[in-house]
Amino acid sequence: MFYYCMKNVLMATKVNDSAFEGFSKELTGVDVKVDRLRSGLKELDGLKDGELEQRLVNYNVLVVRSDKVDKRIMDASRSLELVIRAGAAVSDIDVNYATQMGVIVSNTPGRNSNAVSELVFSFMLDAYRHAREAHLRMVKGEFPKADFVGRELRGKRIGILGYGNIGQLVAEKSAAFGMKIVAYDPLVGNELFGRYGTVRATTIDECFNADIVTLHMPLTEGTKGAIGLDQLKNMNTNGLLINTARAGLIDEDTLIGFMWERTDVRYAADVHYGGDKEGLKKVLERFPSRVLATPHIGGNTYEANSNAFIAAAMQLRSFVEKGIAQNAVNYNPLSEAGRPYADAARLIASFASHLFTGNVSGANITYRGYVPDMDAVTGYALAAILGGGDVNPVNARSRFDSRKLNLTVTCESPDDTRRDIEVTINDGDENVSVSGALFDNMIRITGINGYQTDYGPVGSHLVVHHRNEVGAIGKIGTAIGDVGINIAYVKNVSRGGNALTLVTTDRTVEGGVIDKITGELDPHYIRQFRVD
Repeated sequence: MFYYCMKNVLMATKVNDSAFEGFSKELTGVDVKVDRLRSGLKELDGLKDGELEQRLVNYNVLVVRSDKVDKRIMDASRSLELVIRAGAAVSDIDVNYATQMGVIVSNTPGRNSNAVSELVFSFMLDAYRHAREAHLRMVKGEFPKADFVGRELRGKRIGILGYGNIGQLVAEKSAAFGMKIVAYDPLVGNELFGRYGTVRATTIDECFNADIVTLHMPLTEGTKGAIGLDQLKNMNTNGLLINTARAGLIDEDTLIGFMWERTDVRYAADVHYGGDKEGLKKVLERFPSRVLATPHIGGNTYEANSNAFIAAAMQLRSFVEKGIAQNAVNYNPLSEAGRPYADAARLIASFASHLFTGNVSGANITYRGYVPDMDAVTGYALAAILGGGDVNPVNARSRFDSRKLNLTVTCESPDDTRRDIEVTINDGDENVSVSGALFDNMIRITGINGYQTDYGPVGSHLVVHHRNEVGAIGKIGTAIGDVGINIAYVKNVSRGGNALTLVTTDRTVEGGVIDKITGELDPHYIRQFRVD
């Protein structure tokens, strides 16, 4: 997984031909095969589990827009490695289950931002100038000029909750309209405030002391229901509340209660409570003339769709060509600089796991010197320790946690130029420790259970720990050569009265060879295995 090979990709979302062509063009020369569902994953509704698996089992990558990728979809997609959300929010993807399955989930933040910010201004202009209502009256043959005295945006105070990509674009446009801007976002640095004349608010409440309040916060456990009556009641007379983020930021009953109390306030929303068909039904039924609702179209422009799918294609290219999952939301991404360290950690841990014969109860991983992407690198080591099956660098740490295995990760001398990794596996009684290092991106085993050595980890190996006696190496070599197996490399290191002999062969030795060596040397242990 995550290594360079052809990927089967399913465009599992409804997309127009132009955006699909842009996606495909960006993948020119990339080793992928792309199929397409014209109606998105809804096209597969009604299929039984076996039929669904038959449709999805061979795909390594799913590309989606606002389609729901749940447990059933992922269970059916047995070869799945990556889900790319062409957009920012991943609330329609079961990210926790994806992590358990070892599937990376990534997104393309910022590609819809301008589209959403422009919808915010369409809400403002409509609410302040009544263009939609005036048009409908004129369709009826009326000319009600006197009924539509509007307000101007210039000089109005706007409160922006959430000052990420969208919030900053709203501020930029607000400045162009001559508005006064205040914004709240505890996660954004001071350097981004002050542009466009934006004043930084220290509390959410400060943003509601405004004529217009627009929400651009993510929906998390910490922000769910964060906007309550105490904040809403502070809005200026004839205020406008805009929500193009998530409905759950304001409890629906709280919103209704507020609008009953403040008959001067209007609400514009591109979000919905409950299912798509429910929308803002309860709010619209009670306040049809004071609510402007759209069916989640904030990012639904030709330009945004095209940008999102081009970004998805660029991420796919990186994944296929470099094994790098950009913008992963459930996995610490590995950079090009971190790739050699990940390979080293994987090979060193794999070598150690083959020497280890007990039931793993814990592991210690020690890095000496600077290691980029250390969390991601550790995932590769843990996956090698747990060994194959459905364990990979995405879910290895969670598997360690779920099995209640002890894990210690340390980094010694992080500013040092050394590039050493030591992996120790234990079961309470047995400990196997293997260390290795990178030399000009060449990986070498430098130590095994206290024996210092210099040995390549890749290939078929025979490892013999025995008494240090004359002729021992010759007996090992003869036993291997007698069955026609070529020896590529031999390394013998001694310590006290014992020795460790490491042999790289052109293929795995048969059991008869091991029996012969065991009979002649009576070794402390003998292991034969392959590391790739």
